[in-house]
Amino acid sequence: MTVRITRNHFVRVEVLDPGPMFNPDPRPPGTGAGSGRGLYLVDAVATAWGVEPDEAGKKVWFELRLAAG
Repeated sequence: MTVRITRNHFVRVEVLDPGPMFNPDPRPPGTGAGSGRGLYLVDAVATAWGVEPDEAGKKVWFELRLAAG
């Protein structure tokens, strides 16, 4: 897995993932689940997020707007 972070008026985080699932679905995990919270949390706090094809599989990204000041 590769993670890249860039910064401008927002912070953009990109995660390169070779996994085959291209349309992830952010949904709350079941009670007691040990995984499955990542995209649910990203969807709750990110300004924007998405998935793009990449030669290695896919790139999942999200952006967080920086506070003015």
